[in-house]
Amino acid sequence: MILVRAASSRRRRPNRRRHVARVSSSSGGYLSSSSSSSSQHKGPKETPVTFGKRVAISFFAAIPSTVLLAAATGSSVLFAGAVVGPPLANAKENDVAGSANTKTAKRGSGSGTKTRMEKTPLGGEMTGKIDLDGRRLVAIGDVHGDFSAAMKALEIAGVMNSKGEWIGKNTVVVQVGDVMDRGDSELAIFTKYQRLKKKALKEGGDVIVMNGNHEIMNVMGDFRYATNGAYLECGTYLKKLKEKEEGSGSSSASSNDSDKENVYSNSDDGSNETDKPPLKKLSEQFQNEDPVIQGVRARRELFQPGGTFAMKLSKHPTVLQVGDTIFAHAGVNQSHVKYGFDRINREVSLWMQGKIKNPPDYIVESEGVVWTREYGGKDAGVKYEAEACRRLNNAMALTSDPEAKRLIIGHTPQTTGVNSGCKGAVWRVDVGASRGIYGGAVEVLEIKGSRVRVLS
Repeated sequence: MILVRAASSRRRRPNRRRHVARVSSSSGGYLSSSSSSSSQHKGPKETPVTFGKRVAISFFAAIPSTVLLAAATGSSVLFAGAVVGPPLANAKENDVAGSANTKTAKRGSGSGTKTRMEKTPLGGEMTGKIDLDGRRLVAIGDVHGDFSAAMKALEIAGVMNSKGEWIGKNTVVVQVGDVMDRGDSELAIFTKYQRLKKKALKEGGDVIVMNGNHEIMNVMGDFRYATNGAYLECGTYLKKLKEKEEGSGSSSASSNDSDKENVYSNSDDGSNETDKPPLKKLSEQFQNEDPVIQGVRARRELFQPGGTFAMKLSKHPTVLQVGDTIFAHAGVNQSHVKYGFDRINREVSLWMQGKIKNPPDYIVESEGVVWTREYGGKDAGVKYEAEACRRLNNAMALTSDPEAKRLIIGHTPQTTGVNSGCKGAVWRVDVGASRGIYGGAVEVLEIKGSRVRVLS
């Protein structure tokens, strides 16, 4: 069934409250806490892990550093590490968006100068702008580790059939971020998106996955919203990487010197530890630990800046204009347009690759592109949106070639499904579809030319 929803025009008063992360001096510079989900929904018990069940963690490892295993008791594991900035471990998610040393983005002088961003063909989204050239555009909201919800969204969008095959031809699909956390199948979703992307590109289409605040949090080392199933998935993924590395190394050793002992052997013969690949040594380090604890360690290894999956995320855009539509997980303002979407994407990418130490201000401040709630509508507590609409219109007026007509966001689950505000200038596509949120009915947004409609 296809639904068409009219845009709403609620107004809001601007909320300029700034969230600041604080560390108690009595804690010795470490944070440790347990957290509980505000909404936990059990799924099929294919493993002993239920959907949405989490290990409580305080774990800040945005820089490669030694992490201390503080305690392991029952289903709760406590970690401590170097505190490097937001989000604060014992704060609620929607209360965290900045750090004490993060400066607020400077707003422009108010001039009407339009900002030109470098354009790129489909498949090259890191520069901040993509030509649509009349192609069909589909927006998918937050999926938070729920594989079935993610796949249903693709089917509703008409780009994937029941066999999991790409049938979208030259359609461009943009998922607005927050694939991670609250669900057990994050890496499986990322992998499926990547496979579909390869097929789509061959037909002139694309599948683009944005970075949301939960992707940023995990690269920072904040795992509060990860489930036990997600830890096990990370452990399994890392184990497969290790086995692949061992196989590659074994083959190389045999081909170079058939008489030379394979340094990747599991035999306990006192072979030189420095000759073993890092993943091999990592595996031996915690091979006898509880699988979930192993998964926590694996998650850190995979998502720390420069880690295997952080490198994959570094290829995803954080803010993007596709044709006349801007995509950001939470929102944009004039300062973001003036700074440049391509520049924001590049800096986030460099941080995720471990090439710069600190994450850019635009992704950690309270009004940043992955944190602001000002466009979230009534479900974000917005009563009067007129000021937010004015800022959005001013921001879009700075874009060009073409000038943006709308912003599409996720971030705030919408209890009424996909809806619009600011007279159609902003569309909210996070419908809480993941069972880790509240398992809302799956809906997606379709844009064809000037027509915008909700598909369900």
